[in-house]
Amino acid sequence: MTNKLSVWLNERFLDWEQQQGRRQTISAFARHLGVPQSSLSSWMAGAYVPSGENLLVIASKLGAEIYEILGLSQPPIPDRELAYIASVWNKLHQKDRDELLASIRAKVENQLQ
Repeated sequence: MTNKLSVWLNERFLDWEQQQGRRQTISAFARHLGVPQSSLSSWMAGAYVPSGENLLVIASKLGAEIYEILGLSQPPIPDRELAYIASVWNKLHQKDRDELLASIRAKVENQLQ
């Protein structure tokens, strides 16, 4: 199981690195994911598996397939539209994700004023 996770994380790193258009470090990838670099290195080496908040963070950034790799049930998303967005999120380019998030944040901020 940890080997499958290790392979998957390393593949996601290479995908992300390619999206960035240049070589990147594991530290930069950890900052992108929002997890400690030492933890990410351990997961990528197959020494440990993420849990708790780190698992949620990785799933939100890299995809819910991490639950399947770890043999866990994916937490349900109660809203159908939100579940659809979650299912296609990782198919979008990072630039598109960033634009969508910025748009949503702006709309939320406008509604709160």
